[in-house]
Amino acid sequence: MLSHSVRSARRFPSRIPSRFHGPRRCLSALACLALAQLPAQAQAPGISREQMWPAPTTADWARPCLIPWQRDFSDARELARKTGRPLLLCVNMDGEIASEHYAGVRYRDPAIAALYAPYVTVIASVYRHTPRDHEEDGTRIPCPRFGTVTCGEHIAIEPQLYEEYFEGQRVAPRHVAVELDGTETYDIYYALDTQSVFNTIEERIAQDPPPAQRDRGDLTLLERLASTDSADREEVEAAFRSGDSLLRRRVLTRLAELPDLNPLALVRLALSSPEAAERELALDILARESSPEAVDLIALALRLGVSAEREAQLITALERLALAVPRAGTLARALAALGRGAPSTGNDFRPADWTALPQSTATVDELSARLAYRVDAQRLPADAPPSGGAPGTGTAETAHTGAGEHADHAGQLDLATAFLELALHPDTARRSADLMREDAMELASAARAGDAHLRWRADALLCLAYFSGGETEQARQLAIKTAQQIPAGAQDLGVARVLTLFVENRHERLNSALRRRRRAPAAAGQDRGGAPAADNWDASWLAEARGAFEVLVRLEADTEELTIAHHTLLYRLWATGEAARVLDQAIARYPGSWELHRRLRGRLLAEKSLDSLDGLEGAYERLLSGSPGDGVSAADLAGSSAPVLFWYAGYASLVAAEHHRRAATGEPDRAASAQGAYLRAMVHLEQSIASGGATEESAGHYIAMALAGRAKLALAAGDLLTSLEHLLAAFTRSPAAAGVLDGLNDSAVSTARMLLARLMEGDHTQAAAHLEAALAALPAEALTPPAFETRTLPGRGPNARGRRPGSRQ
Repeated sequence: MLSHSVRSARRFPSRIPSRFHGPRRCLSALACLALAQLPAQAQAPGISREQMWPAPTTADWARPCLIPWQRDFSDARELARKTGRPLLLCVNMDGEIASEHYAGVRYRDPAIAALYAPYVTVIASVYRHTPRDHEEDGTRIPCPRFGTVTCGEHIAIEPQLYEEYFEGQRVAPRHVAVELDGTETYDIYYALDTQSVFNTIEERIAQDPPPAQRDRGDLTLLERLASTDSADREEVEAAFRSGDSLLRRRVLTRLAELPDLNPLALVRLALSSPEAAERELALDILARESSPEAVDLIALALRLGVSAEREAQLITALERLALAVPRAGTLARALAALGRGAPSTGNDFRPADWTALPQSTATVDELSARLAYRVDAQRLPADAPPSGGAPGTGTAETAHTGAGEHADHAGQLDLATAFLELALHPDTARRSADLMREDAMELASAARAGDAHLRWRADALLCLAYFSGGETEQARQLAIKTAQQIPAGAQDLGVARVLTLFVENRHERLNSALRRRRRAPAAAGQDRGGAPAADNWDASWLAEARGAFEVLVRLEADTEELTIAHHTLLYRLWATGEAARVLDQAIARYPGSWELHRRLRGRLLAEKSLDSLDGLEGAYERLLSGSPGDGVSAADLAGSSAPVLFWYAGYASLVAAEHHRRAATGEPDRAASAQGAYLRAMVHLEQSIASGGATEESAGHYIAMALAGRAKLALAAGDLLTSLEHLLAAFTRSPAAAGVLDGLNDSAVSTARMLLARLMEGDHTQAAAHLEAALAALPAEALTPPAFETRTLPGRGPNARGRRPGSRQ
């Protein structure tokens, strides 16, 4: 098999390239990892891929990863320069069989750890193995697959390495050695076996051994504070967590005195301290911090709650960081719009002043009778011009004024409302509806011209008439002018449409500004007001959008689409606290919304421990019981929503099970947690079928995937016959689901093939034959390999990537 050994005279860049897009962008390139596989002709005859790279067992995963990865690439480069050791860049991929072997077997082997020890090592993988990087008390959560680093760190490093060293090709597994001057010594991928990789790694060190390393055991705590080595940082953080309050205060004080140190990991721990003095020292550091990484911690501190004075200091710090980190300026403006100093608007939109709109259940006949009454009240013949006749009895507003002329215009609006209500009824004939809408608009226009006090009410009717007639732009422009003139508590026809269009307009303005910011260069300069030119939006737009949206919620006139748009905007503005509140309320109003549940799952995974009472499964159990807590109100959940909640609770347990499985690679006890979550998923999904909340096809598909997940757990534990039992049950429950990948890039079919190899190795010929027959009976599409298992041929020649050694292009 081909083993690349390419020497390219490339140097370290002076900084990370400006085109670095972060971990979100790199996820879009997962499909490119299909290039990582073996060429078909290189596979040894009679040896399957599963036999060539044996899958790690539960016992393998139980051993710790022994490679000391560095937390970020800048730390690694600095450590390489200080110690004279070369860099070793490693790339890994979930689900790809050779990568699984490296991660679960080789990286846990003491002999391989010793082989890698002369290098400064970094690991890149775009897959997340824990839902979050820190516990609620600020403690780091090491990646269970790789150890040392968090998932966020090995995800963030991948696009940096891709930009500098991967030459446009995402391949896994991969090993790249980089010298102190930035020159690549070798770049190994498409290797037939692991030994060829290890031979190359060993040969490089034998040619030029790095200098002997200082014994790290005699370093003081202060010396370790200044180190970029991940091992020293772990020591410092462990001492900080286990030390008393005096030690922690001394460390924080020292960090404040040495601006060149990276204090953020310790600041995160201090923010969750029960000691107020430690929290205040951490906030002092944050208020002066100039590191771009401080933005997330400032946002966290604000969510945890600070005094008004501290809030102002932290917002000032965000504004200072805005030139280097544009989202810091966005967050500062959002906080100003949503916080204590929110700007005043023309209409403060106090939601407490509003109540739900009455739900009309009137029939066409009832609305026709109401219209006839209004016509009679105006003393108008049914075919007379709307402006004729004597003054009518008017509305409540007429009683307040006592003015006959005013009463006449109010009566016209009553009549216009009756015409428009009947025109909007779904049972009204199209031609009749058009004529009634025209009458309503003529009456409203006359009333609007006759009395300025009633102009907002007339404009609300006109706005609704325009919108229902397809004249959306006219309706939108009128809504923008009218929204802030509507008095508190108004429940007139058209008010909800005006507020909806107004919120959409504010969303559109804000999103447009954010798009301009994304397109503009980071160093675009400043506008005349001193704000970054690329982030030029009015904070009052957000205050108005929030106020009008909350009124619509009180009126029970919001929509699922508008709610999702509002939540999306808040997230784009980094206003995560407000976004969480909006989402909690929305789940109760739209219990069947896939998108809202997807966002709720993501937030619970990011913020709460899987095992906590308010974690992912716990939140759904409370939703089912009608007492969700944590701001998720189930008071408005109708009884008919329970069946669909069973389905979503089952899916949430399935997601939790997959996260437990990921964690089980480093914590074997989590395998039992995964089994329990899979069982709960199956129970909830069966309940959704029994209660009519889901079809057999939908729920059965995910029950089959849960069975496949249980089969993979049993296989890892060496229980081959139990694994076979679960797989056969999965194939029976949903044959079409057999080839579908789960969140760990496994499928029932891929697990079955691994199991088949194990059965054939042992004395299980009958079980192997049974499994082979079950696989053969599956539909052809279920047996199609996923993209990353497609075997592709690498290029030919000594430099298969199409570059001459030493070239830059």
